[in-house]
Amino acid sequence: MELITNYDKRYKYPFFVKAILFSFFTGIVFYILGASLLSFFAVLLTTYFLILFVNALGNNIPIIEIMLLLCVLQWLLGPVLAYAGYNNHYKYYMYITEKEYFPFVILGILAFFTGSILVRNKREKYLKPVYLEKITNHLKSSPYLGYSFILFGWVCSLIQRFMPGSLNFIFFLLANSMYIGVIYLLLQPSRLKWWVTGSVLFLLFLSSLQSSMFHGLLLWLTFISLYFFSIKKYSFQRKLLFIFLGIGFAYIIQIAKWEIRNGTAQGNLSGFVTVINDKVLGEDDYDDTETATQDFVVRLNQGWIISRIMYYIPVEAPFVDGKTVKDAISSTLLPRFLNPGKAVVGGKEYFELFTGFVLLSSTSMGASLLGEGYANFGYTGAIVFMFVIGLFYRFALNTIYKIADKYPTVILWIPLIFLQVVKAESDLLRVLNHLVKASLLVFLIYWVCYKVFKWRI
Repeated sequence: MELITNYDKRYKYPFFVKAILFSFFTGIVFYILGASLLSFFAVLLTTYFLILFVNALGNNIPIIEIMLLLCVLQWLLGPVLAYAGYNNHYKYYMYITEKEYFPFVILGILAFFTGSILVRNKREKYLKPVYLEKITNHLKSSPYLGYSFILFGWVCSLIQRFMPGSLNFIFFLLANSMYIGVIYLLLQPSRLKWWVTGSVLFLLFLSSLQSSMFHGLLLWLTFISLYFFSIKKYSFQRKLLFIFLGIGFAYIIQIAKWEIRNGTAQGNLSGFVTVINDKVLGEDDYDDTETATQDFVVRLNQGWIISRIMYYIPVEAPFVDGKTVKDAISSTLLPRFLNPGKAVVGGKEYFELFTGFVLLSSTSMGASLLGEGYANFGYTGAIVFMFVIGLFYRFALNTIYKIADKYPTVILWIPLIFLQVVKAESDLLRVLNHLVKASLLVFLIYWVCYKVFKWRI
């Protein structure tokens, strides 16, 4: 399939037709294999947004496309597999029927998509020929910026361990500037950049193994890949191959995490290699591979939370009528000293309120924006809520691209600004808190670098 690098009208229609036809064909295959008609539409929509994401790679920084892809994978494909019997968890299962679940979620995702494209900034379409040239020309005069941010982020990651809760999140963001440094390196003329990039990602991998927490690793691999594809000219087919390899890697990570957490593998490189040899390459008859697959489906399927909320509200608990939305806005706009009752970000309180489940103190789950919308406003209100969220995200991106006209490298900071925003399970409080604080932090970094150190970053 031809890589579309411009947005001339004569190319739009053929691509749209190809995407729809291929999505329809994929849905038909699932339907022939026994999926229901509603699952057919869920698979069709999942495939369509996957194609949109792959096509956008290399043409812009597809943040909205990532959000849509994560939504359809976790809210549609995961439930399709769960309804098909690939999820036997005693608690994390679908609480309502397909007829109740899929129409609501599909309409919610389409509403979000509609809102996100309604006021799209034309600047974003031409990232590669315009902004990329500005950024690379700018960085030629500052060849050590990438290394500087990597070192700065590493130091902040060490300091973060000793920071109190009130400052921990700020240093968490500063520590993640290490990976923004990697993105800078990708666009800089450096002979060592690939070695340094590989080393930083390998250290992140080792850290993830030690903690058996791989969410950050997968997110940053995805974000860095967005910029990698911006400087490489790959065909649609090759990009799609990379996507499937990434999904395979995520599955292997899930098996390794399962082994590490249940104590049968060590949380280090040696333990990971052992898992690969024994469980993935087939050198050992692994009876728990099915268990790991079930766990992978459970992790993928965030739709069970939405189904639980629809099952629980309003039968067991009333709609909250916008309370959590008001709390999220007030908690984001007012600092804690002006708002002593400021809500705690993490999703635990809202999750328990919306589902009736009590989580362990060490466990955190999010209700998701769609689930939160339903708990506040009901069926129709949640769909309108998702449309407004799509508009809001597009406004935020439009603002960034407008700023990029004067400061083009701000595009390289998009992953930090949207780090926790792109997650399908994030609630509005987490989204607003991260988006506002990360944006202010990036502004502060630019201000200090320009005004204090006279650096043009």
